[in-house]
Amino acid sequence: MSMVRTKKLVALAIGAGLALSACGSPSTQTSTTTPSSPTPSPQQTATPAQFASILSENQKVWRDYNANIVACGIARVLGKSTSDQIKVMTCGMTVVTVTLTAKNAIRDIVALPKPSPEVKKLVDRAITDLTPLSNVDAVAACKDANSEACDEKETLVNGQIRDVVSMLDAWAPYMR
Repeated sequence: MSMVRTKKLVALAIGAGLALSACGSPSTQTSTTTPSSPTPSPQQTATPAQFASILSENQKVWRDYNANIVACGIARVLGKSTSDQIKVMTCGMTVVTVTLTAKNAIRDIVALPKPSPEVKKLVDRAITDLTPLSNVDAVAACKDANSEACDEKETLVNGQIRDVVSMLDAWAPYMR
């Protein structure tokens, strides 16, 4: 065999060996293309924990508001002291917080991929129960927490918050 032919065969054997050894092994080359942002496929679903996280993040505000309804009402109707007036102002600010957190929670929930069948009804209920709160314009009404307009918004929220607390209780198994 000639020397040229031997070199060609050796080069071919080395090339084939390298090609075969690369099969199935991770590539060491880096890509120069920029990955595009992933688009959710129609089958992609959000986990129950993703939805529960949004609700859990806000539940203290909603539960505390519910727990203080009576104290706020007493301070507004019967209160004469400075501490009662401070309580009325705090309740007015809390009404604003409750309505804004409801609006933000709905925004965050609908931004997620569709829910799994396991929690679809709970997600639908969350949106249904939060929507009335999110539609209350307490920001404008409660600029003056002592105003009748703020009292009206507070009364609306008082009636709606109970559904939200009940909905949170239904989510309890997912909020651990």
